[in-house]
Amino acid sequence: MSARDSNPKAFSGVSAADRRAARALYKQLKERGAIPHPWSLPAFVASCEHISGRAIQLLPQPLEFWQTSGPGDCMTGMLLTLPNQYLLLYRESDAPRYQEHQIAHELAHLLFEHEGAGRISDRQIETLFGDIFTDTDAVRKALTHNRIGLSNEQERQAEAFADLLLADTGPHDPDVEHTRRLFGLG
Repeated sequence: MSARDSNPKAFSGVSAADRRAARALYKQLKERGAIPHPWSLPAFVASCEHISGRAIQLLPQPLEFWQTSGPGDCMTGMLLTLPNQYLLLYRESDAPRYQEHQIAHELAHLLFEHEGAGRISDRQIETLFGDIFTDTDAVRKALTHNRIGLSNEQERQAEAFADLLLADTGPHDPDVEHTRRLFGLG
């Protein structure tokens, strides 16, 4: 078995540097008391609202909202930045644990202060906003923070942070134990 086979994140591109960045952010948040113990997603969202100075609205979306043109080209979460709030969209049809991961991943973008340069389709804009906006390109440029896959550093850092944040929040299983070991928690 190669190192890549024994490390599921190696295949997706999450590197040791990505995990270090996630650990640094996690440590900073923990020291500020922003990570609730025992774990509570609503309490963590409230902490993120306090840190960002903006309300965060969680908006589950049906599977068809996420499907795009290409096979396998299916997003699972999106963070939209408005002047006084964030809209965090996630897949309503997924298991609760995976929904938490999607939400944690998107919140990581906010906490890392990543620049939004993602993708949103005209159909998604129309679904969310109806005919309020007529220039979908302007909406896309201004609002989106989503990407497909882990092909860039921001996505890998957000993924590593979500993995770390949720590694110690639920029942211990082999996948969680592996993640805990990757971050030196086990």
